[in-house]
Amino acid sequence: MRRKSTEIVLSIAAVGLVLLVLISFDGRVRQEFSLRMDAGAAAQAQALGYTARRLAGVVVQVARDQGLANTPVLVFVFAGSMLLFFMTRT
Repeated sequence: MRRKSTEIVLSIAAVGLVLLVLISFDGRVRQEFSLRMDAGAAAQAQALGYTARRLAGVVVQVARDQGLANTPVLVFVFAGSMLLFFMTRT
């Protein structure tokens, strides 16, 4: 059970790290994120689905733009991720 909870925490931390890197490097993601964090609690609760969908759309668009600009790095990261995935499966 402890190993499972550690893996969950590490997965959440990895997603958070990717989000923090995108926020620090791209102004569009930073702007969307700051708009969502500045809204009040009632507005956040009311528009949670819309907010998540819009933020995810911006993140995907930025990732696509960065991927097109840095294709060799993207291929390397994808290959490394697949290698890591298959190493942890065995």
